[in-house]
Amino acid sequence: MGFLFTAIVLYIIAAVVQAYLKTGLVRYFFLAIVSFVAGIFVAVPSFNAVRSFSSNYINFPVFNLNFTFVLDNIAAPVLLFTAISVFLTIINCNNFWSKDDKLKNGLMLFSIASGFAVMTSVNAVLLLIYLECMIFALMFSFQAGKKYFIFSQVGIIFLVSAFIKLFLSAHTIEFGRLAGQIEPVSFSLIFIGLAVLAGVLKKAAGAYKGVDFPSVIFVGFILPIFVYVLIRFLFLWQTPETFVSYLILVAGIYIVYCSVKQSLFSVLDFREFVLNISYKNVGFILISMGISMFGMILKNLPVTACAMFALYFALFNQIMAFPALFISVRNKPWDIGYHVISESAIYKFLPQDKLYTGLFVLSVIALPPFTAFAAFSLFASSVFAGVGINNFVLAALFSVTLVFMFVMEALTVKPFSGAFLHYNNYNKSFKHSLLISGFIIILVLAGLFPHIAVEFFVAPVFIFCGANLYVPQVMLNNLSIINISLVLMFLAFYLLRCLFARRSK
Repeated sequence: MGFLFTAIVLYIIAAVVQAYLKTGLVRYFFLAIVSFVAGIFVAVPSFNAVRSFSSNYINFPVFNLNFTFVLDNIAAPVLLFTAISVFLTIINCNNFWSKDDKLKNGLMLFSIASGFAVMTSVNAVLLLIYLECMIFALMFSFQAGKKYFIFSQVGIIFLVSAFIKLFLSAHTIEFGRLAGQIEPVSFSLIFIGLAVLAGVLKKAAGAYKGVDFPSVIFVGFILPIFVYVLIRFLFLWQTPETFVSYLILVAGIYIVYCSVKQSLFSVLDFREFVLNISYKNVGFILISMGISMFGMILKNLPVTACAMFALYFALFNQIMAFPALFISVRNKPWDIGYHVISESAIYKFLPQDKLYTGLFVLSVIALPPFTAFAAFSLFASSVFAGVGINNFVLAALFSVTLVFMFVMEALTVKPFSGAFLHYNNYNKSFKHSLLISGFIIILVLAGLFPHIAVEFFVAPVFIFCGANLYVPQVMLNNLSIINISLVLMFLAFYLLRCLFARRSK
């Protein structure tokens, strides 16, 4: 656990030191080394926690104030993939580090440190402090106006109110001792507070037009943190209330609808388009969370477990796939207008740049062979398990939700396919191809072998399901067979196309 605290300190030190490095190349190699070392310090204990059912604590008393961090099963998979994603993001954003914007560089590294502290915080007061630091650092990087800072404090007020209410009931500010004290009012205050903060950051990110490190960190790191905080309080809640389950489910549906609707009008601005699709993924996570809560209330283990596995697969996709897609926007030009594909792109069957484009596009929509497909399949399995319950209202709600998500995914596929088909050919360097391949390898492996990737999420789902466990291994094995078959078919088609192209010469 001391490794994790060391990683947080390393990021803070790096935020200061990089400001005194003269050239962008030196800063790039310095931050690449720091992010690798810090990533190892985070990934190693997180991986150990994923494989076990134990929690590790570390405490630093300073002036009678205990700075306590915890690495438990809930945070472990999120921290593991976040550490990998941050490292890959830093080494892929080499163009950003060459700019002489040292303040923005430092603020983003500070926000990363604050984010890790938020996800491992035990003390509610310190969590609010870490959250404030993370939000302010990101808003300064987004060059947000004063109104954004003011509105962000409204969200903090809701969180403070919830923590005060919990403190009066539990007489403690430690999360581990709040179990059983969560009730609809306090959870609703927490939900509203996080929603306000996320909404303010969404507006700030929309006003900011840069496609650089702040955008990548916001999509792949900051947004998952808000979801993670909700999950953490959900784990502490022994028996969720129906009202809160409806609240989360309706909120998720609303976010998905608004995000898809906005994405259809933002196709020509790919940065805004990717942002809207990432918000849609967050809405899907909330819907899965609501379904899992209904599963707990109904004491239906398949509903709860499948929805939670879908949630973690979608969270993994948010952390890994969306930063990769944003980085691909950063490093090569996109053209989503209705232009003719260049002659070289027509002559060659899926050249390297078009192949990468297709992989990243598939990784964020519910099509095989990536984890978004596994997440949606698990979600559908959860809904099918809940349709058979003896509750007509909930069965109808589950069915409508599944149809709604299917329609939203179908609407998402069309503009993404247009972006892929109308993408101008571009020759990438070998160095960039080698760096970006780190994201691709992880996404492909997780998508081809979801029955293996699910092992990273067994521990948190096991705890959430009340020391019981239902893992849909048969369905995941079938998904793996389908994904591998599709990849083999594609490779066979690719080889035949190359063979015919050579003979035609």
